[in-house]
Amino acid sequence: VAAEENPGAQEPSSTEVADVAYQSHSTASIISLSSACREGSEMAGHDLKTLTNLLLLGLTDVTLRKEKGLEVQGTPALETTVRGKLNREPMMIQTVVLRRETCVYDLVYMARPQFFDRHAQDFSHFVASLKLK
Repeated sequence: VAAEENPGAQEPSSTEVADVAYQSHSTASIISLSSACREGSEMAGHDLKTLTNLLLLGLTDVTLRKEKGLEVQGTPALETTVRGKLNREPMMIQTVVLRRETCVYDLVYMARPQFFDRHAQDFSHFVASLKLK
């Protein structure tokens, strides 16, 4: 998976642009990390399942949904794997959502179903490599 970092990621912004994203040249699969840290955020009252559902709003025709709890650096997280359609195209998405203090972290792996297994281990390593401050 080749890296393409968002050059503006160091500055806080109100946009929904990933802090970092990697895209495979051969499969177009994407692994990304987005974070938002805000005092008194409207997200503070939402549980991890609600935050995950917000990430998956554009997905239709869902035929698979698996959820499991896990920990990332001692922080409770929710891993969700779904299969459905995004912009009418078949897609599999795996998310890991966690919150630490005033920050919410969304880790996302998105791939066409036939390529999902090819980079699933890369996504697991990406999640395991996350270092929270």
